[in-house]
Formats: sequence, C-alpha cells, structure tokens
Amino acid sequence: MEGKNYWIVRIFEEDHSCTIDGLHNRYRQASAWLIGEILSPKLAVSGRSLKPKEIMIDMQVEHGLDLNDTKAWKAKEHAENNVFGPLDMSYQLLPAYCHQLKLVNPVNLSEKTCSCKKFQNDLLPCSHALAAIRFCKKKFVDFCSDFYKTNTWLEIYFGLIFPVRHPSEWNAPAEVRSEVVLPSEWNVPDPQTVPPPPLQCRKCKSGKQEGHNIRTCPIRPYDNLTDPDNDVE
Repeated sequence: MEGKNYWIVRIFEEDHSCTIDGLHNRYRQASAWLIGEILSPKLAVSGRSLKPKEIMIDMQVEHGLDLNDTKAWKAKEHAENNVFGPLDMSYQLLPAYCHQLKLVNPVNLSEKTCSCKKFQNDLLPCSHALAAIRFCKKKFVDFCSDFYKTNTWLEIYFGLIFPVRHPSEWNAPAEVRSEVVLPSEWNVPDPQTVPPPPLQCRKCKSGKQEGHNIRTCPIRPYDNLTDPDNDVE
C-alpha cells in the first residue's frame, strides 16, 4: 500500500452514539418509516400486530436502538398500513364481510337450527342463534327446549306414587318369590356385621410375657445369669 492513504480502527464502540432521527449524509436512519418496513414481513407472517412496547424491546435486542413511544407507535401504524391496508378501505369492506358471515353461518329461528349443529343437538341457542335472537329483539327463553325449564321439572312430580306395604303383605307370584338374588361382589360389608380383627398383644423380649416391655420387665437379663440364652457378661 505504498503511496496510498489508509486508516486503522483502534477503538470500537458497540453502542450507537449518533442520532437516529432524520437523514444524515443521505444515509438511511432508524426512522419510523424504516422500522415499519422492517416489521411488515413479521406482521404478514404472524398476523398479530406488535404493541409499541414490544417494538421498542425488539429494536433494542436485535439492532441496539433506543426508541421512544411516539416513534414505535408510528412504526406500528406504517407496518399495519403496508400489510392490512388503510383503515378507510377496511371499513369499506365491513358491509360485504357481514353479508358473507350471514351466508356462511345461516340460522333458522323458526326451525331452531344452525349450521354449527349445536342449536339442534343441545336444544339450546348457540352463539350464532343468540346473535340472531338479539338482532330480532326476541326473548332467549322462547327458543330453549322445555326440558331446561323449571315448569317441566315441576310437572314430573305431579303424578301420584302410592307407598308400598309391609313385605309380609306383598302378593307376589310364585316365580318371583322363587328367584334368588345374590349380593354383588363389590358390595361394601356393613361394619356392624363384620367382627373387628383381633388385637395383637406385644410380648416382652426378655421374659416373653404380656403386659409389659423390656424396660419395665421385672426380670432383667442381668438378673437371670443362669439362663444359657443370656449373653450378658
């Protein structure tokens, strides 16, 4: 490199110390427009718009940029406009979207049916039927089955049930009286009929007697020196 000018980097600072607003020597800076362009591919893939706080953290981790709330919010709006289009165009599509919802999710209140099959299976209005009933300004209870109403439950007990007499007064046929019904193997026995298990009495290890232990034994091992089993020296 003889006869050429060159320079050497002696100190490198990882943190950005220059401003990130506007243009500097015609080079692109971290403006709201540029950040929105970076976020647009991510928004198109995930379909979920990031919050300004999440954008600030994302830019800090990936690019080491410190953004304020205003710039993060403008970047969010720019990314949403690139992916979803302007808000006025979205509102223009709203009537057509609602019409498509009616065609895809039909509800027949007169026949109490819905395309999701929950209205006719559960005999209760589903979420689509509730929206249609609310739009027609009708009562929800009128479209519920009688099986879920308290008046139907009360009518169950209107019939008379006569009491049964003593077993000695039963007039049963011979083939019924001759039947033998064995108890189930899984029946839990009555604790009053099952005798309790016998208690195990512990014996003393020294005297082999009941009523005391080795600590309170009247016959200590060292008292019986003539016992061949006694290993006390």
